[in-house]
Amino acid sequence: MIALALGVASWALVASAVTCIVTGRVTTGFGVLSLAYLVGAAGHAANGSPAGAAWDAGFAALFAWVWWNRGGGDGPRRRLRRWARKFHGVRRTAPMAGAA
Repeated sequence: MIALALGVASWALVASAVTCIVTGRVTTGFGVLSLAYLVGAAGHAANGSPAGAAWDAGFAALFAWVWWNRGGGDGPRRRLRRWARKFHGVRRTAPMAGAA
């Protein structure tokens, strides 16, 4: 039952992604396609189909990569950089052998 619900949600996301691409929001469409395939992979995993889950996970990664490199990831990149600025490396030396 859960696999069916995830499959329907996946196809609904594919329909909205196609709508985004047709209306000119190509980058957003690729992001939505990535989410659709991710939901589809979860549906295949819930259904016990590892080949389908692997296939959908691969396409989710592909469309996420396309979305990220076509400029869709600009906002998340900015947030990740701002978050990463809070962390600073601390240089530490290794303990010396024989020192008590």
